[in-house]
Amino acid sequence: ATARPLAGRIAADQEGRLIEIARHHLKLLQPAKLLILGQTASRVVTETNDGAPANGLVDVNHFGGHTQAVASLHPRFLLDRPAAKSEAWKHLLLLTRGSL
Repeated sequence: ATARPLAGRIAADQEGRLIEIARHHLKLLQPAKLLILGQTASRVVTETNDGAPANGLVDVNHFGGHTQAVASLHPRFLLDRPAAKSEAWKHLLLLTRGSL
């Protein structure tokens, strides 16, 4: 069983399986847009990326479906560094508007 550990850090040996699960969920849900929070979660994008990001948007290819995604900062990072919230806001605008 793969689950998020209580300490909050995902073990390197579990990352591959979690990426598989996330990609499976993308296939089932087929979202039009996706906001990804944190470095570990953003590996889903790098594993499925069709090329370089266009204006910060990444086209995620998941089993024939495509989703526009933006990787942003982890919520814990934002709680520790409130000044970074403006950057996260830019990411959200990019996802909703398609450009800044």
